[in-house]
Amino acid sequence: GFYKVTVTDNNASVKQANISVYEAFDLATPESELLKDFTRLRQAGIRINYQGDQVIYIDPINLYNGISGDAEIILITHAHEDHYSSTIVSQLVNESTTILVTNDLYNSVVSIAGSATVLKIAPDSVKTVNGISIEVVPAYNSNHALPNSVGYILTLDGLRVYHSGDTKRIPEMTGF
Repeated sequence: GFYKVTVTDNNASVKQANISVYEAFDLATPESELLKDFTRLRQAGIRINYQGDQVIYIDPINLYNGISGDAEIILITHAHEDHYSSTIVSQLVNESTTILVTNDLYNSVVSIAGSATVLKIAPDSVKTVNGISIEVVPAYNSNHALPNSVGYILTLDGLRVYHSGDTKRIPEMTGF
C-alpha cells in the first residue's frame, strides 16, 4: 500500500509524499522507526542516517544545502542522469566512503572518488559494507538492461529495505 510521510525539500518546504511499502506495517513498529531516518532527495534518491553515525546514499542526485563529505556508503543503481551525478558523488565522498557501482560506471566513479573505495557489483551478489548486508538484485525495463541496472536490498537493524532502482515488476521480485 501507500503511506503518507512528511518530507522536507531542498528549499526547506515541508510537504507530504507517498511512499510505497509492500508489507503492511503498524506505524508503531521498528519499520516506522527506521523510516524516520530516511530523507528523500530527488527522483529515486534517498539519504539514510543509519544509527546516527553512518550515512548511506542511494542514487544521490540532489542534495540539501550544507551536505558534503558525509557518505559512508553510496549505492548507484544505474548510469542515467536522474540516478547518477559525478558532481554529487564527488561532493559526498571522503576517505572512508565505499561506493557500489555496476561495471559500466566503474571507471567513471574511480576517476572522481579520490581515496574512497569503489566496488564493482552485479545482480545476484551480496556485499557487506560496515556491517551492513547489501544484496544486489536485478532491475530492468525497456529502458534499463541488466547487468548495468540494479536494485539493492539493505539489511538494517534486522529489517530488509528494498530500493528498486528503475525497474518494472519483474519475476525476480517474488524472491525478494
